[in-house]
Amino acid sequence: MGFLERAYLTPSIYQEYVPHVREVRATVIGEEVVAAEIAKGSPKDLWERPDEVGVRPHDLPAQVRGSLLRFLGLARLEYGAFDLLLTEEGRYVFLEVNPIGDWAWLESKCSSVQVMDKIVSYVSNLLEESELCG
Repeated sequence: MGFLERAYLTPSIYQEYVPHVREVRATVIGEEVVAAEIAKGSPKDLWERPDEVGVRPHDLPAQVRGSLLRFLGLARLEYGAFDLLLTEEGRYVFLEVNPIGDWAWLESKCSSVQVMDKIVSYVSNLLEESELCG
């Protein structure tokens, strides 16, 4: 019995392959968006060959940033790690948002991708506001 014949035995989600030129992780904290390109030779490199995965800052267009912020607002989230693909035509394709997505590995690979500072500022502001309110 092949893989597909056995797939019905467990809950599964399959993503159709989308041709793309870049993988982008956009981490949204409140109103802040930090985006990074992820370069890897194979989808499994992140787990099997993490030393060969590259990360660099990515400048998201204002329209995409706005869409991510609206999504977070509609989902009533204050944090989300969005996985996107950038196609050759310049279109961003949404794959998923993870409300507890890891970001530390991005900073460890590229020091100019700063997520922790934004999280610390956001939480500090929340604490200050709560103290002022009572």
